[in-house]
Amino acid sequence: MAISQEILQKYNHLLALDDDDDQEKRWLSTQDPHAQGLRTSHFHILSYLLAHPDATAKEISQEFSILRGTLSKRMSLLIKRELVCAHTDANDGRSKHYSLLPAGVKIARLHEELLRQKNAQLTKVLQTFDKDDLATIAQFLTQVADAEEHMHYQ
Repeated sequence: MAISQEILQKYNHLLALDDDDDQEKRWLSTQDPHAQGLRTSHFHILSYLLAHPDATAKEISQEFSILRGTLSKRMSLLIKRELVCAHTDANDGRSKHYSLLPAGVKIARLHEELLRQKNAQLTKVLQTFDKDDLATIAQFLTQVADAEEHMHYQ
């Protein structure tokens, strides 16, 4: 198998690891049943709100490069599950602000702990590479992310 094919295979495998019942979501659900059924994007939104209380829909949309309609659907579930509350901006009735409720704070903190553990494990792996290899890996990941963000399908 050519190295480029192996890279594509491993990349697609990594993408497939993030599904509705992956290892991380199972861990979060065992820590707090309120996390059951949430998607990766929900966890990232909760973590963002933990770091940025009272964020606007516009700020969240920009942070995650998602359309406002997509964000609205994600936020609706978080509100329904009583993880987040929304209020209208007093100065601009078209603008919504979002804050975590206690259950949302707990899940956001669990998600932050999960990310800390994952980053610690990946840091150990990265320590096995030399500086030049790390530069190549960083360049590769930057170019893959750029390609993903600017992908056009016919």
